Amino acid sequence: MPNIWKVSHIAPIPKTSPPTADQLRPISLLPLPSKILERIILYHFRDQLTQLFGNNQFAYRAKSSTTAALIALHDHITQLLDCSDTAAAVLLSLDFSKAFDCISHKILIDTLQQCNLNHNFVSFISSYLAGRTQAVKYGGNISELIPVTSGVPQGSVLGPFLFCIYVHSLQVNNDTTKLLKYADDTQCIFQIRKSNFRNDVQTVKSSLGSIKSWSLEKKLILNNNKTKAIIFPKSKSQTVSIADIDETIKVVDCMKILGVIVNNRLSWDSHIDNVIKTCSQRFHLLRQLKPFLDGKQLTDVYNGIIRSKMEYCSSLFIDLNVTEKQKLNRLQKRYHRLKCGNNCSNECLEDLDKRRVKLATNLWCDMSNNEHILHALKPPILQRTSHYQVAFCNTNRRRGAFAQSMPIILNSDM
Repeated sequence: MPNIWKVSHIAPIPKTSPPTADQLRPISLLPLPSKILERIILYHFRDQLTQLFGNNQFAYRAKSSTTAALIALHDHITQLLDCSDTAAAVLLSLDFSKAFDCISHKILIDTLQQCNLNHNFVSFISSYLAGRTQAVKYGGNISELIPVTSGVPQGSVLGPFLFCIYVHSLQVNNDTTKLLKYADDTQCIFQIRKSNFRNDVQTVKSSLGSIKSWSLEKKLILNNNKTKAIIFPKSKSQTVSIADIDETIKVVDCMKILGVIVNNRLSWDSHIDNVIKTCSQRFHLLRQLKPFLDGKQLTDVYNGIIRSKMEYCSSLFIDLNVTEKQKLNRLQKRYHRLKCGNNCSNECLEDLDKRRVKLATNLWCDMSNNEHILHALKPPILQRTSHYQVAFCNTNRRRGAFAQSMPIILNSDM
């Protein structure tokens, strides 16, 4: 790898609004020839690299998305809570500070060698990482170049794949725990059983200890301030205290995971209310643009900044209740009045409920592929009726899961 292609200009992108100095994402602006070469390398080795990710890594692989990751997360939690012996489910959201920047080059190269990857590929990655330099670019000013001794460039083509291989060894080895990853977003789901309450609490404690030991070994920093937990109780009478597990971890009633707000009731009202609030603020832009755009152009803007927000991960909450559906439909009717006026009785926009089912059906069809990461969630088809087999559920929360709702919706259309 030529040294001149190893120079990165860092563009600090704010993570928060208003921006603060300690909340900036360091995106690397790399030379174009470098990115072309990375893409050529990735074209030849992508399949080998993704096979090393493990079945619990949902990022940077074909037939996967944040929607798939959230569906798997929600499905497992509802499955646990549907068990009669479950007292509670605990979701632990891990946060590694500046994870992409803390990768040890030596540990990464050793990991690639242990994975029995092509020797020339490993040699190239070693050259790719060695001798890198970077400077911060802000406005028209550029700082002095400094050496980069750790991490993979954020904004590179190969960087995300190398990171996923770096963290693939983070696993949990027990039957009551599931670990799901989306790049550096890591969620651990624990089952607390009534019949084995103390042992399960101890399992959570020991698993957290193992994760901390693993992060020290990998030279990653587990941020206790941002590592949070949600406790999903089976019933109000059964309580689980996180203080029994780790007093440094903050327990919250809801948190945002991959752009979706999940609360301890496993209802979608918190997320829908947040979507409505965000989209309502964006209507000001539509009003400003209306005099300068025709109807089609205005609808394109609406689809891009509002409907896309309303439909993000919509397959996850295919089983919305009537109140939440009405909130979203009122928002679309609001745009309809803005575009066509109060007297228009035509159906100028596609029905949101129908679009939600269409998007979920497309995902369901993709799951038929054996290579799809959610393939195992799809139930068998009954030979006698050609309908999907609908599993028995004890709770409404389980009935609302994607893998339980879709067979009912599709069977009713057959």
